Amino acid sequence: MTVALSGEGGDEALGGYTRYTWGAVAAALGERPPPGAALVRQVAAALPSRTRGPLNLVRRAGKLAETIVLPEAARYLSWFDLFTSAERSALLPASSSEGIDARVEGLFAKGRALGLDPVQRLQYADIRTFLLDNLLLKTDRLSMAHALEVRVPLLDRAVLELGLSLPAWAKVSRGTTKVLLRKLLRRYVPAAVRRPKRGFEIPVDAWFRSPFTAELRASLTDGALIRSLGFSRDAVKDLVSRHLAGADFGRKIFALAVLDSWARQQIRGVA
Repeated sequence: MTVALSGEGGDEALGGYTRYTWGAVAAALGERPPPGAALVRQVAAALPSRTRGPLNLVRRAGKLAETIVLPEAARYLSWFDLFTSAERSALLPASSSEGIDARVEGLFAKGRALGLDPVQRLQYADIRTFLLDNLLLKTDRLSMAHALEVRVPLLDRAVLELGLSLPAWAKVSRGTTKVLLRKLLRRYVPAAVRRPKRGFEIPVDAWFRSPFTAELRASLTDGALIRSLGFSRDAVKDLVSRHLAGADFGRKIFALAVLDSWARQQIRGVA
């Protein structure tokens, strides 16, 4: 096989991310915390960082209740956060005060100037950042590494323009995403084969509790992350210890491990 078709871009074009639903909710609420927001935040804070079903709905509602008062660009970036603000401050005490990414802020400002609705602004930001810098880059590199041509039909200009021009209710409604696409596919796809979307997540939680990663975990508390980048050894140790005790910090430790690896490569390059 030399050519494959990918669904990349379908979420951005036709409203497939749940953040589009929550963006519409934030706009409807006038970006003001609704009654009971504090209680929702407390309940959500007690949940694991990854949940499914109704618990996932509560966790995401808690995230919205916590970030609804933020500027639009800052709220958008918060959906991608692995670490809380308190965790970042503890891990890197010498870091400067947090601010809004100027590029993302500019995209939302341009979206407002163009008259885009709240969902369209999220789509616009995703297409210019997450899709270009992450998803398409990953797809291109992995496919080219195996001499495979990948085509992205859902990013055809006509499809993309149609998706962006649709009203918000045709993309997200009452917690359902890709509303119009789902209605269309019901004509062609039997109900028996419809299933929830599933990602391809690697089991980093289990990996970082395994004896095989003991050396890696130890290196995080005495490597380039600490010596070159100025991370707090105590904070990193605490994060690893809590994960070993049962907390769900696998993705956070994975992020630190990648950053540590990058720092070590920079040191070797300078040397």
